[in-house]
Amino acid sequence: VLNWSYIAVISPIWSYTGLTYSPPAVFEWLLFSAIALAPALWIPIHLTRPSQWIYLYLYIAVHVPCCIVPLLRSGSSMGLGGPLGPLVWSLLGCMAALGLVYRIPLRAIRPIPVSPTTFWIGMIIFLLGSYALLFANYRNILNFVPSLDVRAQRMAGREVLGAMRVPLLSGYSMTLCAYSINPFLMAYGILTRKRWLVVIAITGQCFLYSCAANRAILAIIPLVFLLYYGTRYRRSFGTACMLIITTGTLAGTIVSLKRGTVAIEVTGVLLRTLIAPAHATHMYYDYFLVQPQTNFSHISGLGWLARNPYPDTSLGMVIGAATG
Repeated sequence: VLNWSYIAVISPIWSYTGLTYSPPAVFEWLLFSAIALAPALWIPIHLTRPSQWIYLYLYIAVHVPCCIVPLLRSGSSMGLGGPLGPLVWSLLGCMAALGLVYRIPLRAIRPIPVSPTTFWIGMIIFLLGSYALLFANYRNILNFVPSLDVRAQRMAGREVLGAMRVPLLSGYSMTLCAYSINPFLMAYGILTRKRWLVVIAITGQCFLYSCAANRAILAIIPLVFLLYYGTRYRRSFGTACMLIITTGTLAGTIVSLKRGTVAIEVTGVLLRTLIAPAHATHMYYDYFLVQPQTNFSHISGLGWLARNPYPDTSLGMVIGAATG
């Protein structure tokens, strides 16, 4: 489905971003597809630990596209020892190493007891404080823009962030509310049948989206519901997730065959979810095959490991400049 989606709608619509299509040799396509499928031999199907769905997501959204998209873009891996060979074999090794975690027996850890009253009061204070801080900074630009018109709102949000005295505080407030507290409130509200709690969490996500037009904040809402329904099938959780993702990708591709605004919107979701990470991985990989590597010196706190060859520019800007 991913192969067909890329060839049928992603490349024709988004080729100007570098998502071109060059037919690879059949043997190479079969080999890379086999490497993409290999982790399915050991990925847990039964849901027994919370982190398993993240492992499954890494497989679906990172491993499979990174095995397929670079090959379709370049048209050749240049043999098993060619440039793309080490990339896909490294990915496979990483997936295998992560899978070994589930072979380690769990140890019981007694949590630190916290009274429900303290827990909820602390959460409410942090949530209200964060919303107040964000409203004070973003109140002049708040706008719930359609998905296709996010660029202007994002630029306005970045200007606000750049003008803040303590941008780190605002960033953490938005991140913790959007990706931790509100999803927790949604999940708790769904499980306890407290619809008002779900409404509060969704309203909070809409407010956060209005600040900087980050689509990922809105994507959390359907994700929580999908996880809720998916966890009801714990004995076949992995299969259920694969069917949901595959069916969604198939339906989105079929809808997008008829070009137009809807096709751009739908393929944009597929692009951001499945294709763009693999595209970026390929660009970074190609660049650092021939350019100086950072050896982790670009990460804050690890600059002592080696000299950073790009001291004054983020790697995203470096790659962007190199690719025009």
